[in-house]
Amino acid sequence: MNKLVFDSVHNYIEIESELLQFIDTPEFQRLRNIKQLGSAYKVYIGATHTRFEHSIGVSYLCGLLITNIKNKQPELNITDRDVILIKIAGLCHDLGHACFSHFFDDYFLKTILKDSEFVDYSNHEYRSEIMIRHIISKYNLEYTNDEINFICDLINNKKKNKKPKKSKTAKPEFMYEIVANNKSGLDCDKIDYLLRDTQNVGIQCSFQYNCLLNQARVIDDTICYPEKEVFNIYELFHTRFKMHKQIYQHPVINGIDFMILDILNLINDEFKLSTNINNVDKFITYTDNIIDVIKYCSNNEIVKQLINDLESRKLYKFGGEIIYDDKNEEITKKIDDFRSYIKDINMEDNIIITKFNINFNLRNKNPIDQIYFYKISKNNEKFKIKKKMVSLMLPSVFEETIVRFIIKKDIIIKDISDCDILCSQLCSDLCKSI
Repeated sequence: MNKLVFDSVHNYIEIESELLQFIDTPEFQRLRNIKQLGSAYKVYIGATHTRFEHSIGVSYLCGLLITNIKNKQPELNITDRDVILIKIAGLCHDLGHACFSHFFDDYFLKTILKDSEFVDYSNHEYRSEIMIRHIISKYNLEYTNDEINFICDLINNKKKNKKPKKSKTAKPEFMYEIVANNKSGLDCDKIDYLLRDTQNVGIQCSFQYNCLLNQARVIDDTICYPEKEVFNIYELFHTRFKMHKQIYQHPVINGIDFMILDILNLINDEFKLSTNINNVDKFITYTDNIIDVIKYCSNNEIVKQLINDLESRKLYKFGGEIIYDDKNEEITKKIDDFRSYIKDINMEDNIIITKFNINFNLRNKNPIDQIYFYKISKNNEKFKIKKKMVSLMLPSVFEETIVRFIIKKDIIIKDISDCDILCSQLCSDLCKSI
């Protein structure tokens, strides 16, 4: 029996019984305890939404897109089974996420597992595959090997060949653009999380998806969009940039994340987080609640003090940042020299230097250059739209590099002041170099 649920972003959503077989499992329900934006709720009080509701939202959008294409282009021979499998992929695409979402992977696991035989487990897409196969096997769900592989490839299509081998079971290439689009980044996952995140943190988003998905059309095995939607798509990627700039990479959130990273590193041996990463029964306990488990079960007094500082808002301090083009070798050298300098004066453990890129999606490239459009009057011809044909006021650069300095709070006031002066002086010098 299908179920009707209310979603704050998409209103009423009907969930098929086949999807409920996945939802109504402990492995999926754990997503209720993993916040979509990690520790951001400690700065933005509305950012308490979870991977659970996001996953249902992505499944809904996947169904909307593939069903519209199916109804308007019967010649593509899209089956009802295809629709269900694509919706399952959208539903399960985040099953592999753990506590604190991307930060857990990018800063904790990728460092610890770098030279390990379990290095693949540092990617949540890979873990999502593991979880899907585990659920299907554990609960005796009826899926063929080809169907399971198709679901997994929709989620983790980085490992899929650009040209799938022709066989009786091979699926059209356009289907792999729906859940996770590695060509342009325009996919149902991105649409849902940007709409959901902006709504919950109170940032306006002018992007509209209804017309975009309703008028999507497959031409030459590629999903194409009406040319009038090009500015709307630019707005989607600009919203992504804006969210990274204002929310995802907020300096206070960064400081909190690095406090959590220190906690995880300090208790890793005691709780065997990285050692058990390939154990599904252990992994499903890795939710945001792990901080409470550590607080009450760990024997590490340093960790308990860090958690107390976290709860008392005695946070790591933002010490300044520099924004530049990553190709600027002079600035890169000065930052490397600064790393050596703070090591020489024994402040290496007190100053965190973190470097990250913010972009529209495809590093320094314009993602719209990878998207095809069509004219309503000629809906069988695809083409690309050059930026200058949209507006002369669109960005000419699509990526920036940020180096940020974070000062730990577990040092004496004089040292904190010294760290501030060091970081401020470096930022001032680097700004003059740009």
